[in-house]
Amino acid sequence: MPVCRVAHLIYSRKIGGSEMVAAGVCANLNREKFDPMVLFMHKSTGKMPEMLDTMGVNSHGLDLTRFSFLLRPLIVASVLNRLKIDILHVHHVAFYRQVAAGVRLSRVKYVLVTEHSKYNIVKYSHLQDACRKAAAAAAFFTVVSEELKEYFVRQLHIPEQSIEIIKNGVDTKRFEPKNGKTKLRRIIPASFDGKILMCVGRLTEAKDHCTLLLAMKRLVEKNIDAYLVLIGEGELREDIESQINELGLHRNVRLLGNRTDVNELMPCADVFVLSSRHEGLPMVLLEAMSCGIPVVASKVGGIPEIVRNGVNGFLVPSENPSVLADQLECMLTVENAREMGRVGREMVARDFSMVKTANQYARLYEKAMSRIAITKET
Repeated sequence: MPVCRVAHLIYSRKIGGSEMVAAGVCANLNREKFDPMVLFMHKSTGKMPEMLDTMGVNSHGLDLTRFSFLLRPLIVASVLNRLKIDILHVHHVAFYRQVAAGVRLSRVKYVLVTEHSKYNIVKYSHLQDACRKAAAAAAFFTVVSEELKEYFVRQLHIPEQSIEIIKNGVDTKRFEPKNGKTKLRRIIPASFDGKILMCVGRLTEAKDHCTLLLAMKRLVEKNIDAYLVLIGEGELREDIESQINELGLHRNVRLLGNRTDVNELMPCADVFVLSSRHEGLPMVLLEAMSCGIPVVASKVGGIPEIVRNGVNGFLVPSENPSVLADQLECMLTVENAREMGRVGREMVARDFSMVKTANQYARLYEKAMSRIAITKET
């Protein structure tokens, strides 16, 4: 069987959870069977091309803009044909909806669609219709959590047999426990010698940094010696900066923006916290657990599928600063916090490695290509 050209289509050049999944899968595919690459759907700037280069993964841009709407199908088909793509793997139904017409005009043989979150889908009926159409039209329709599959089956009435679960994976060699906190200590005030909390995620409504900052305020008022590091960018940065100042947290919180060295900073934290309102199966949580860091996270989306309360972390209700503050205080003071981190690391290495995730997707690609071979033979 000839080498199969697989393209992962992601939204932009900015680093995010689904973008890291696409990059990790491409980097771990067998190059004797697959020639993988990443396609950026929209014209944008960001760190993804640089990161992909270090991983040995090629990338190209469709570079669609809001002005190219009428020509979009022709642009999409032209790029896919020029790159001789055999299988197009689209991350998020919303983006498949935007390129579907162009894919039909192209010589792409099979399409695989992966949905990572229902955050926007639950709000918009046109995306719900797009999910039904994607599940029917794609060679394979996959989701990243059991919770997400249950939503599609029960709420959108998509046949259960049409949906496969492939959970996100992490590069456990890149995200691993490390001794010492030197690099992170250089970033926070030299006078601070307490515990470090870390949150990584886009500064958006879904991540609910507001609740986290209110919880942080409660910790400070109780004289708990803690410092919060926020990594990520987004449209709410100015609002978050204002809230930090209004709450008097400028001495206890630092915004670092986007970083390409998260894997080096994350092991330096004492606790990783995720206060999201909505999630799929968050990569950053798996990365933190892979680093052996105990976690405190909202009980939303697929998070309960990876965080076992009191075993490898704590689960909290979303949008509840008081409970979040209490659980963060507990994690900062409990004697077995590091043991929770160790258990989390073992679980991720066993069940959520990127190698395992890539192999699961590779099996689907091979199934698709075997269909092509059979068709040609007959």
